[in-house]
Parts: sequence; structure tokens; C-alpha cells
Amino acid sequence: MAVLNLTVDGVRYDDYIEERTLLVHLLRDRLGKVSTRVGCDTNECGACTVLVDGRAVRSCSMLALQADGRTVTTVDSASHAVDGPVPHQTPSHQAVLEALAQTFRRHRATPCGFCTPGMLLSAVDLLSECPVPTEDEVRDALAGTRCRCGDEHTVVRAVLSAVTELRGLTPAERSRGTTSRDAPPPDPNQGESATDSAATARTDHTLAGHRGAAS
Repeated sequence: MAVLNLTVDGVRYDDYIEERTLLVHLLRDRLGKVSTRVGCDTNECGACTVLVDGRAVRSCSMLALQADGRTVTTVDSASHAVDGPVPHQTPSHQAVLEALAQTFRRHRATPCGFCTPGMLLSAVDLLSECPVPTEDEVRDALAGTRCRCGDEHTVVRAVLSAVTELRGLTPAERSRGTTSRDAPPPDPNQGESATDSAATARTDHTLAGHRGAAS
């Protein structure tokens, strides 16, 4: 047994664990973070993706002890996100995740929901490094998370929509593909804030169900 200390979704966790416990099993079996999926257990599908110190990691290929002293973020940290305009400022990981959760709902980018947590967190990692990515860059970033429903195009649209809101860009500005980390500062007078309430109502149950669905 070994002592483990880490922070998960803002909550400190201290306990003794078996040294060979995988991070994904700690999250699901000990902490109840069942939104972290187990799709393959072989580091291939990406459904188990979480953020460790802000970077996307496949938790089925990482020992829990490797996260000792670090901060782990699962999609559950966006469980209280509500639809509405996103503040036009340099976004935190939490703000990015909540914006993505909103645009995934509006674009109905959650067909069955199984792969959605991994895709959301992979997108958070991308937007933290490249605030205004091109469509190809979004596709590359999500390539490691397989969509069982084959609906990657809708997911890409949802990510690009979140970029538009987070950076305060017009769709035309975003489509020009300002891909650098030197993206211009957001303009507080621009941005989208419209909410498709009907689509949100129809798809909220999918995102809410991540935490309770079986793998």
C-alpha cells in the first residue's frame, strides 16, 4: 500500500491505495467519477481521458500514484454549467470546459454520450494551448478519442463554436484560422450569446447522464 494525495475536481483526496491501481479505477471505483469511461483498457479509445495539471491524459494508462501531488479534472467539474453568454476574458480551464459543454448541447454533439467526456477534455487541452485552432487542428486533437457513433463532424462544429464564444470572435474571424498562441485579445463588444433552449432541453440528459452511465 502507498499514500496518495491529489486534488480531483477541486476536492483534496488523501488515502492509501494499492501501488498498481490505475488512475481510471481510482476515479471510478473509489471516487465515483463514472463519467470517466473505460472503453478499451488498452490506451486506444480515449474515452478515459482526464486532465492532469491541465493536460489531457488517458487515465487507463497512468498509475494513480503518478498523479500524486497533482490536480486531476474530470468532466464532472462542469456539472453545474448553465447555458448563457461566456465572459470574454482569458478563459480558465473551467470556463473552457463549461463553454464546450454548452456548445456540445446546442449542436447536439452527444449522440450516445459515451465518448463525450473524453472529447470535452481533449478539446480543453487543445484550446488551452491553441486558443483559436483551425478545423484541421481540432480534428487532429480529437483523433485520439474515438466516436462510436461516427459523429465527429458535429463535435468539431461544437468545438469551433466554443472558440467563437470564448475569444469574442465573429464566425468569419474564426474561420480565417488564426491558429497561433498569439491570438489577438478578445473584444468585449463581440461574441455570440444566443442559446438554443430547445436543443439544450433535448440533450441535457445526455451530459447529465455521463456521471451515472455504465462503461
